[in-house]
Amino acid sequence: MAEAFDRLDCDDSGYITAENLLDILGGSVPRDEIDAIIAEANKSMGNRVSYSDFLALWQDEPEFVKGENLKALGSELSSLGAESDTTKIEEAADAHAEFLKEKHLQNTLHTWAMEMQLPAQDFALGCSFLHRVALGKQSDLEKILEERPGLVNFRDYDRRTPLHIAASEGLVDICKYLVKKGARVNRSDRWGGFPLDDAHRHKRSDVVNLLREHGAKFGSTSQMVNLITAASEGNVEEVKALLEFGSMDLNQGDYDHRTALHLAANEGHLGVVKLLCKAGADVNVKDRWGDTPLDDAKKAKKNSSAITDILTGAVSPTSNHYQPAIMHDLNDQSTKKTLDDSVHESMAQLPVEEFAMGCSVLHQAALGNKVVLKTNLLERPSLANFRDYDRRTPLHIAASEGQLDICQFLVSKGARINRVDRWGGSPLDDAHRHRHTDVVKFLREQGAKFGSTSQVTNFITAASEGDKEEVQAFLDFGSIDLNQGDYDRRTALHLAVGEGHLEIVRMLCKAGADVNVQDRWGNGPLDDARKAKTDSIGIMKLLLKQGAKSTKIATTISTGLLSLLPN
Repeated sequence: MAEAFDRLDCDDSGYITAENLLDILGGSVPRDEIDAIIAEANKSMGNRVSYSDFLALWQDEPEFVKGENLKALGSELSSLGAESDTTKIEEAADAHAEFLKEKHLQNTLHTWAMEMQLPAQDFALGCSFLHRVALGKQSDLEKILEERPGLVNFRDYDRRTPLHIAASEGLVDICKYLVKKGARVNRSDRWGGFPLDDAHRHKRSDVVNLLREHGAKFGSTSQMVNLITAASEGNVEEVKALLEFGSMDLNQGDYDHRTALHLAANEGHLGVVKLLCKAGADVNVKDRWGDTPLDDAKKAKKNSSAITDILTGAVSPTSNHYQPAIMHDLNDQSTKKTLDDSVHESMAQLPVEEFAMGCSVLHQAALGNKVVLKTNLLERPSLANFRDYDRRTPLHIAASEGQLDICQFLVSKGARINRVDRWGGSPLDDAHRHRHTDVVKFLREQGAKFGSTSQVTNFITAASEGDKEEVQAFLDFGSIDLNQGDYDRRTALHLAVGEGHLEIVRMLCKAGADVNVQDRWGNGPLDDARKAKTDSIGIMKLLLKQGAKSTKIATTISTGLLSLLPN
């Protein structure tokens, strides 16, 4: 049901609106009828339908259908001599209602598939339009939209729109033009990202400001995690950008309730601490262990006294007293190598027709159309490694869609299995993200690796949330280092133990996780077990059997105490 709601909520606002239905149905249904549908479905939110309303609608539908069909079904059953059998009538009505529900759900889930089933020529035209957007050819765009205005919201095989691409490339004039022509500013791509996410990720300040002026929002990508990570690395520029552009809660913590200020203070990043304090970060916020940023500052490897003064109020965060240290942070950042993800050079070398043919190969890979792919690659073998405006290859798309046969075919034709896209993701990342087990297994057999996307963070988060299915997926699929920690050197085992997820702990131990790995403070999983929210004793016993040792109390004492406790 969630997936069906998501398909209808095509601008990812969290609600289904009349505009959403108009976008899906086009002009085939009059506006007044669509308004009536919204009004009937809505139970709490004016002219929009929330997820709870959507669920309630499905719950209510069987009774409604029964009421409308009892008479008709009664006459049908009377031919079987059961006109007075109310139970049979109700059973038949239930079956009919379920059929209608299933049919409607199938239609909803096929909406996106229908977009993908555009004639190859039309789909290639849409991709060619995105190509021109990426190259910044506004005069070409104006001519195309004059003939085909609907292309302003065209979505490719990754649900990427022209505005996503223009925002990624920092083309502010084209963004203005697209918005003027009706581009949706809050449409999500395959990964839940909005154009604003793209503009911010690539530090396109002018585009960010433009999109925010038009009501743009961040999508489902985790800006909070980005802020905490940037703070822990002392990335002053990134923290500043997130503070300027984002609408996040500065005091929201991670799975250990550690905030950006905790991390910046502990790492001794004075410049970041001053930025966060000036922006209103809570200096008294507490983490899982009750520690504040001041506690972290006292343990900092550098700038400890300077950060302590700021956090205790002795020095204003706007003071220039510690300017040399801040400049040192900035200079450290300026020496870091950045990845130039511009795709202009490679794209500009291809004629428009050839680029369109390449996108057609990606389209067919998404559809699983091996016959057409064979024909295309026979004519142009190099298209097996074609890269679009997002550096996506046919193998990325086939892996995302779970097209095992196509993946095998592409690899046999020389597809590079570890090429990364605009975001650093490999085909293996795509297959794992969408839980295509057979594709993951095949790619791993071919030597595939995860790209630069943070699989470790996803793994640790899943462990902290007790998500057994996701953890098992990583254990089955990934080349994850079970003992790799986060910015505090906290591993999946630390988090699973601390949250009291006994089954996750058992899974990780069975997979070979180090039961004596230490975090930033020298704590092992056994130390976390003593404070676990649930199943503390069971987890401690399990860890001790695996050879775990505590850095806080003698192992012989903890073993002796546990032996006295009931199983």
